[in-house]
Amino acid sequence: MRAKPQAEQRANVEGVLRAVSLGELTPRIHRSHPLERAADAHADLEARRNIGTILLHP
Repeated sequence: MRAKPQAEQRANVEGVLRAVSLGELTPRIHRSHPLERAADAHADLEARRNIGTILLHP
């Protein structure tokens, strides 16, 4: 599989961000971890315990 041209990638990202800002697309956040628990977040990913995104926050 080859990479899409940069202009096409940019258009795709802009479309997703527009949909999020309009409330048409809602990201699914599985869990949020403080940065000092990054190892726990990584373990969740490795064990495939997540459905959606795992966030790290300061």
